[in-house]
Amino acid sequence: MPAPAYAAQDYVVAAQALIPRGRAWPREPDATQTAVLRGLAGSSAASNVAANTLLVEAFPGTAVALLAEWEASLGLPGIYGVTPGTVAARQAAVVAALIDTGGQSIPYFIALAASLGFTVTITITLFRPYSVNMSVIAPIYSDEWAHVWAVEAPVSIAVTYAPMVDIVQSTPNFGNPLLEAVLAKFKPAQTICITSYT
Repeated sequence: MPAPAYAAQDYVVAAQALIPRGRAWPREPDATQTAVLRGLAGSSAASNVAANTLLVEAFPGTAVALLAEWEASLGLPGIYGVTPGTVAARQAAVVAALIDTGGQSIPYFIALAASLGFTVTITITLFRPYSVNMSVIAPIYSDEWAHVWAVEAPVSIAVTYAPMVDIVQSTPNFGNPLLEAVLAKFKPAQTICITSYT
């Protein structure tokens, strides 16, 4: 059953039905009392609209009027350091912050990127220092690479922007600021994350 939607005129008619009858209580459209009731009815109609949208606003994925309150409650955009450019992206950031349970695995970071609304999948590569037990065709990385991981994303999500701190980019001033801010925030503290866009 849809929520009731009443126009200002509906409230005027309802108010006129409640007032006493008689010459002192005219109901003609051009009467002063009708004009007063019409003026008062506007706020009642606005309250009706606000009440009907409250359920929509109560969920972060559809909130518009209350989106700023959702962001403030979750410490956004500070948690990511970047304010997304569209309402839909801001809603996705709120949802991502709400459902985030933490983690350090490759599937966790791929799911985190997906929860931000990216329809493309990122790939993550871990680097391991070379040891004698590895194949002879394996890349040779020194011990410093034990704490480095690389995120590769499609170039379609990249834009030119001022780079973030605490994250290494393969191409300066080019990337996705929201994705990189999320990676910088949630990556393990001792690691270095390299982002590239192909």
